[in-house]
Parts: sequence; C-alpha cells; structure tokens
Amino acid sequence: MTKCKLIIAQKGNSYLISNCTLSLNKTSLVVSVLGDKSLTKVHNTIGTNTIKMSLKSGQEYKKNLQRAIEYLNRSLANNKSGFQFTSAGTSREDLYPYEFPEDIFLNLTALDLLKDVLSDSNMEVLLKHTTSVKSKRFSTINYFKDDSILPDDTETTSYYYWTMWKLGLIQEKDKERLLDVARIIFMNVNEKGIINTWIRPHNKSEQSPPDATVLANVLRFLTKMNLHKEALPSINFFHEELSSGYFLNGYHYYKAPAVFLYYVSSLLEENIQFYSGLFKDKLVFHVITLAKSVVKDSSVVDISLLILSIKHLVISGFQTDEMMIAYFKLVDELIKRQYDDGGWKEDAVYTWPSRGLWMSGRSLSSIFGTAALQFLNTLTQ
Repeated sequence: MTKCKLIIAQKGNSYLISNCTLSLNKTSLVVSVLGDKSLTKVHNTIGTNTIKMSLKSGQEYKKNLQRAIEYLNRSLANNKSGFQFTSAGTSREDLYPYEFPEDIFLNLTALDLLKDVLSDSNMEVLLKHTTSVKSKRFSTINYFKDDSILPDDTETTSYYYWTMWKLGLIQEKDKERLLDVARIIFMNVNEKGIINTWIRPHNKSEQSPPDATVLANVLRFLTKMNLHKEALPSINFFHEELSSGYFLNGYHYYKAPAVFLYYVSSLLEENIQFYSGLFKDKLVFHVITLAKSVVKDSSVVDISLLILSIKHLVISGFQTDEMMIAYFKLVDELIKRQYDDGGWKEDAVYTWPSRGLWMSGRSLSSIFGTAALQFLNTLTQ
C-alpha cells in the first residue's frame, strides 16, 4: 500500500489535496481517502506493469528528482554563463557538438520551471545572466545575449517579462512601464492583425509566417497584463490552429506538437475563465491522444512537455481518469530514460531555420525532465 495525496477538488487558482492510500487489487488501482470508509475510484484499465512502476513510494520518486536537481546544479556550478545549447543537427536525431551563442530563452525556461529546486547561488547566476541583457529596463528582449545576431522578438520579450513577474521581480509601480513593451508587441502585426515573431525592423532572412507556438507565449504575457482581448486576431488564429489540428504539422521554429500543447496549457492556466470555453476540450483531447501515442523512441523532451501539459490541466481543474492513466505511463517512460548522473540524453525542441539547425543539449532535456518530476513529487508526497 502506498501513501499519496489525491487532488479531489479545485476552486479558483487553488486545489485541495486529501491524504489517501493506493493499493493493488489484481489489475485494479484502488484509491481510498483516509477517514472515509468508501473507495473513491477503481480503475480497471491500467496495465499491471504500469501500476507497479507508477505506485512507487514518494521516497523513491524523490530520489529520481533529487538526482536530476543535483545534475542541473552541478552543470550550472561548472558554467557561470548559464545553461547553453551544446549540440545541433539538421534533424532531431542526428546531433553533433556545436557552439551556440550565449542563450537567454533557455535560461528563462530554467528560471520559470526550476526556481524552487535550484540552489540560491545558481539562481543568482541565472538571474544575472538574463537580467543583464539590456542596459535599460523595459525594452524588448533578444533570444541571444548578443543582440546583433538576430532582431529582438515578441516571444522572448513576452517570456522575459512574464517570468520576471512570476518571480516577483516586477513591482506594481513597474506595470505602467510594461504597457510600453506591450504597445511595441501590438505594433508588430501582419496584414491580418496577427502578432509577428520579429520586432521591426525585421531581418529578411528570418521572416516567417505566424507561429502559433510563439503566439501562445506572447498571449500568456498579454493575458497577465489583462490585454489579451486586444489581441483577438492572434487569439482567433491560435484557436483555429488548435481546433483544426494543424499544429500537428509543426511550425517554423517549433516543429514538435508537444511544445505547442505545453504552452497552450500554460496559457489556459493563466486565465481559465476566458480560455476554457475557447479551447479546453480540444486541448484535453490532443494532450491525451499524444500522451497515449508515446512509444519507446519518443523524445525525452516531448514526454516531459506532455507531463507538464497534464500538470497545467490538473491545476486548472480539468483532470480526467483517462488523462491520469496516460500520465503515469509517461512518468514511467521518463524515469526509464534518466541517466545515472541524474540528467537525460541531449534533445532538441527549438530550430534556427535560417541556419537549418535544431538547437539541442542535455541542459534542455534535463530542465524539462526535472520540472516534470517535480509535479510527480507533489502527487506522491
């Protein structure tokens, strides 16, 4: 019998946790809430091997998470310029060592997902690396620390200020200044009013059609600013891409469907009331469908992103039995892939189209893998 915590109710932005026990009865998963003699649910559809793997004690899962955290802290301790992409390739599978410019976006991802597990000194390294990108505050932000390589872009700008806000580094008095940043984003639209990736003047070699994954990140910032209703052309485009399933074909910068679903689920959590009516059902359907299709050769990052997508859906109050069955199978696969040193195999999710390269590294896969195990830890404590 395994002690755990079960999400049993959700209200607003918080959710209630009840102590419970999990036990195996042949091939059924029995969930019993402590203090309540009745069983709340019996699942007959989970395979026996999956149950045995998924019902490890919280202490065992914590060991996997702790090894992952130690790996990332060691990596940062050995590189005071933050996390970096270290390999590239013309496909996601055929990768080779490659020295990329110092990156801002990857380090924002670490700040966003790992603020509760990285050491204080390493958090300082990341903050110093990312907040030193401009000589003045409240300007647009570049993907790379060297802003001569690419023009500033709406996604990195949005992710930067959204993350700083999340970390409590944006003060109430600063929010008026952020309106100037939002105005710049709104000025960069195509003929249909959809927000572009690049902030003018565009580098012609980097021009691209609208990227719905980029838009999910941009809309998350605009939603935080309560300006999302001014971006209706972008929301309508984004909604159509999800509803039609066109996102499954991939985009200019993000080829993998899982990363699109991850950012969409995070956007949903930002304003459940507004977005749930637009795309909640389609989002749940696609997350479960992709999660159930994961096979042994699936990408480590895709597995992690689907786990994190489920996390956002659970927190938003849209947990289903089918979703959690798929979730445990994803967790099993992620743990099997973890290396002895705590990290995961190098993987890619972003592309640099003008150079024809996937941007890859063990830091990328290990940031997402560690974040995925964090959520598992909250469910099994």
